[in-house]
Amino acid sequence: MSASDGERPETPPHVKTLESLARKGCSIGDRFAPGSPEGREAIAYWFEVIQYADRMLNLACNDYYDLRHPKHYLWTGHAAFLVENIRPGERVLDIGCGASYYQQWMAQTAAEVVAVDINPDRVAQSIRNNTMPNLRFLTMDATRELPEGRFDVVVCSHVLEHLDDPVPLLTNLARHIPKIVVKVPAVDSTWYKLVRKDIGLFWMDDPDHRREYTLDLLREHLEAGGWTVASLVRGFDLRAIATSPAAG
Repeated sequence: MSASDGERPETPPHVKTLESLARKGCSIGDRFAPGSPEGREAIAYWFEVIQYADRMLNLACNDYYDLRHPKHYLWTGHAAFLVENIRPGERVLDIGCGASYYQQWMAQTAAEVVAVDINPDRVAQSIRNNTMPNLRFLTMDATRELPEGRFDVVVCSHVLEHLDDPVPLLTNLARHIPKIVVKVPAVDSTWYKLVRKDIGLFWMDDPDHRREYTLDLLREHLEAGGWTVASLVRGFDLRAIATSPAAG
């Protein structure tokens, strides 16, 4: 039986050093009354431990994989929705590319992929890892300008949640590009998030997120930006394909 099923497992010897992280009477093995302030404090504290461990794990992975984070490089299923919706010969614009790797896979099908991000360090990292001659990375604020030329499809993968108001960007994209492929984080993607929200902690995946999405909210934002939604699905995250009559 797993710990999630209610049985408290014995702490493995190599984990017992976590006892040194204990504070304010919160240590491994403590039990708390249902709904008690002490229980809430314990939950909040162990979330801090998890977040710290996650940050350290990310740093270690970046070093081990030479700045090709496995989240982007090995987790191919996470990017499959984007890659599968690019057709041969299309010219693709990727907004907010970060240091992701899926642009390499899109470039295997597309005629050309132009990927932009506002962060010059991430663009430099992407250029360093680029192996495709038909893939270009540019430092650019897509809320203010777009690359020159005509594009057949625009990709926004985990971008909209970082914007105070994503509708102006979506509106501008709809004027120029006939198809959009979108991925955003779901409000209920993990039970951790639901617990953090329930006890009044910051609950979203990233401190920079302005919001996270339901399918209804994603549809609302796309339609407000002038897009006609063709499909909305749940996967690892929320995904949408939409078309723009204005750019057709």
